[in-house]
Amino acid sequence: MAAESQEPEPFWVRALYDYESPDENTVSLSRGDIIEVLTRSDSGWWDVLIDENTRGWIPSNFVTIISESEARARLPRPTEQSPDTPETPLPSNGIGVSSNN
Repeated sequence: MAAESQEPEPFWVRALYDYESPDENTVSLSRGDIIEVLTRSDSGWWDVLIDENTRGWIPSNFVTIISESEARARLPRPTEQSPDTPETPLPSNGIGVSSNN
């Protein structure tokens, strides 16, 4: 039997249990997390993307496959992001600053 040379399409899973990552190659899970699987390994470890900044390996026996529609329904809806409001600079004219000169 030949190994499949093509990566499957990403799919979604839901964490069944908590998992505490022991190293920097794996990621921690909390029960109920919705996770995108990018790659399956024959070893039982899956390469996942938890959010835009968190990618790593998880044990496949800690999750169950769900439909994309279920994943979308459970994921937080993106809100329209406005640019971060810059901090208001201190007034340069000294207003609000007491001076005894």
